[in-house]
Amino acid sequence: MNPRARCAAIVALACVLMLAAGCGHRTAKIVIHTSPQINGGLLLPVDVIATNQDKEKEILKIGPDQWFQSELRQTLSEKELMRLALKGGEPDRSFKFKGPKGTNAFIVFADYQGVTERESQQQTFYPRFGHKKMILDVHGDRLEMREKKKKKKAEDDGEAQ
Repeated sequence: MNPRARCAAIVALACVLMLAAGCGHRTAKIVIHTSPQINGGLLLPVDVIATNQDKEKEILKIGPDQWFQSELRQTLSEKELMRLALKGGEPDRSFKFKGPKGTNAFIVFADYQGVTERESQQQTFYPRFGHKKMILDVHGDRLEMREKKKKKKAEDDGEAQ
């Protein structure tokens, strides 16, 4: 193999390895921000579920309204399920949730009092290379999830001068 072909093969292998390192990432970094008033002043049950592709479909089929009473919820381990109870106005919570091997998605279900719309009580997060930190905004009667943006410090510093 000539030197150019060998170099190209090494670069291609390095790219494949970098992509593979991002696949199957099983740790979610989540910041929870609660509005001053949520769920009519009642504690809000929230579950963060680490799941693989097969279980994801089953969990999403159950949906947030039935999830908190489901048999499947009772069978999940601590590596698969993080149970939270949130109240309005709490300081931001930041945590890492490491799911079991094969985790490719994190589903968040909330059980708002008197809310039946799935979109208001459900968010799904697929951690990928470079997209690993999410902010969960807990509003009065709905959840929103957004990616935490990294600051471009070098560019910002250069523009400020």
